Amino acid sequence: MRLFQHSLIPSLFFASAVTAAVAAIDPECPAATCRSRSTDDVNQPDYLIVGAGGAGLQTALFLLRSPLTASFAVLEKRDTVGSFWKTFPRFDELISINKSVRNETQRFRYDWHSFLESDLGMLDVTTDYFPTGREWHRYMDRVVHETPGLRERIEFGVDVERIASDGTPCLYVKGGGKRCARKRVFVGTGLKLKDEPYLRAIGGIPYSEATRERAMNQRVCMLGNGNSGFDLAQNLIPVADRVTLYGRSPHRLSTVTRYTGDVRVKYLQEISYSSHQSGA
Repeated sequence: MRLFQHSLIPSLFFASAVTAAVAAIDPECPAATCRSRSTDDVNQPDYLIVGAGGAGLQTALFLLRSPLTASFAVLEKRDTVGSFWKTFPRFDELISINKSVRNETQRFRYDWHSFLESDLGMLDVTTDYFPTGREWHRYMDRVVHETPGLRERIEFGVDVERIASDGTPCLYVKGGGKRCARKRVFVGTGLKLKDEPYLRAIGGIPYSEATRERAMNQRVCMLGNGNSGFDLAQNLIPVADRVTLYGRSPHRLSTVTRYTGDVRVKYLQEISYSSHQSGA
């Protein structure tokens, strides 16, 4: 028996939340004073953003388009924006939808990927209703390169280890060195993969290493009956001898709970074909 452990795949609901959080930046700062700085102070900008994924880029776009014209820099550990989405979801297809509607006021009810302050939309990259993680990554990369003034504010290969404050928020980076912001630090680093020793001890593997080849003709047991678990089930059922999902509680359908983080309708077929156990 093979054991796969799923991890949470974050949905793309950060856009409006991040904008709301940033919208109140320094109301005490007089507009004339903020506008007086036409170029960024590279050594100590007004704002530092950790992570060039969806949340980090949305924050950067807001600051870039803000009438305050505050200086900022984005620090990214990898060599590309949105690197998480080059690997996840494990079988690439997202659970977030991508649809065009005529009613502009309802746009973001059906378009879960496009950045709020970008002229480029996800539909410019793909018209698939359920796009892939790689397409989402390609969209972010295009936004960075097609938005004037954004690419030069992103610094790649900067691994932030900790945050400290002595009156001024500062970031300590791997290899030595410190970067400080005049006003605030925004963190948008997303999830970090964690190795569970007990999985290795019983011969299990994490979600990040699951493949069809490893499940071929095997009886597969998965810990977790959320969207990530059903993502695995959807792709392993055709090749596995049997698939069983274990969860702490019965799965909940988003159409019933009205919570978009619960199991999506697209997995109804897998619910009927796979076995389920709760309370484990």
